[in-house]
This record gives sequence, C-alpha cells and structure tokens, in this order.
Amino acid sequence: MKKDLSYHDFIVYDIFNDLPEVTSRHMMSGWCIYSNKIPFAAIIGNQLYLKAKGEHAERLVGLGWTKFSYTKSDGKVVGMNYYQVPDELLDNQESLLTIARDLLG
Repeated sequence: MKKDLSYHDFIVYDIFNDLPEVTSRHMMSGWCIYSNKIPFAAIIGNQLYLKAKGEHAERLVGLGWTKFSYTKSDGKVVGMNYYQVPDELLDNQESLLTIARDLLG
C-alpha cells in the first residue's frame, strides 16, 4: 500500500502541531507518531489511531472507537493498543488534542 504523504502531513503538522516535539517515523504500513519521543499515535492505511491502555482504552471504546487489529498469515487475529479516531473528530482539533494530551499524561 502506498503511503499518503498529504494525510501524514495534515495529521502531524496541522492537527498535532500544538503538541511538544512531534515527530514521525515510517513503519511497515504507515507511520508511528511521537511527542517528546513517546509513541502516542499511528497512521495506518490513511486512518489515524491513538495508543491507549487501561482506563484510557476503556473510555475510547465507550465512545465507540474501534481497536486496531490485523490477521496473521496463520489466520490468528491480533489486536493492538491503538484505537481508530472517528473521522468527525478530525474536524475538531481541540477535542482531539485534549484526548491526545490526556493519553500522553
């Protein structure tokens, strides 16, 4: 899958521009996004995911966010601690930044 640099730039430079020291690194299917060297988000297939565990993950699931998962070659489904950001939240930068800051601690 070809990576969409314009979506990456929108997320990293427009949406998360108010977070401290935001950087990104290529990963096999997209990018991992960091703030102060802490991974907190990923872009996979032109979708934004935020990393969450414990109570934070429960809260996101309660808001209807879905957990990222993939199917291995042996058919086993593997879930990761990343939750898909609803598209409508991308239009509300302040709310998204509030959630990201909360997840970063």
